[in-house]
Amino acid sequence: MSNTELAARVLIQSYLRHRKIPRLMHDAAVVMVQSRLQKGTLPYLTDWMRDDIDNRAEPASADVQPGH
Repeated sequence: MSNTELAARVLIQSYLRHRKIPRLMHDAAVVMVQSRLQKGTLPYLTDWMRDDIDNRAEPASADVQPGH
């Protein structure tokens, strides 16, 4: 995993704040954010990306505790 891919995954997980989105959507968001990171394009997570994530995000499973 490259540094930009890792950074993109961390950024998306941070934005999700204990929510989850479908795997395919998560992977697509990682690719888009990674591309923006590599190009230095701001913002890394655009308004439409955040809106799409917010519309599809669901609470994470109650039996999975953050940080465990």
